[in-house]
Amino acid sequence: MRSRIVAGWLVALAASSALAGVTLARSGDPEPVSLTGSGQQFLATAELSRSATGVIEVEIGLRRSDGSTAGDVQSVAVSGVMPAMGHVTPGLPARPAGAHRYRVRGELFSMPGTWQLDIRVDTTSGPDVIDIEVPVDIEGN
Repeated sequence: MRSRIVAGWLVALAASSALAGVTLARSGDPEPVSLTGSGQQFLATAELSRSATGVIEVEIGLRRSDGSTAGDVQSVAVSGVMPAMGHVTPGLPARPAGAHRYRVRGELFSMPGTWQLDIRVDTTSGPDVIDIEVPVDIEGN
């Protein structure tokens, strides 16, 4: 009887160790992600510090669709949209981060799944919205 109890404990210990190994293997931070998209007036490259829930940083590079510089940009704002669930995060204003580059930091994705990064560019010639699809993972996975 005692040997069955010990054997049972050993099997349970081995199983829990295996599960712990799986958890540890997945616990690394998500890698940075670079994505591109276009609107009617602009092409954008969005560099996300990670594609996950929680606070992230996004750096956006803009250029006009015709290849010219984006010199008449008045403001850039970024929000997250999850069309399948009807979720929208409040727009976060981006600050200039160099020539034709803008940076924003905040929580854009509240849950894992397929989101859109909506980049709104206001210019002297009117607004443009660039939607970029982002597959989002859970923070820390």
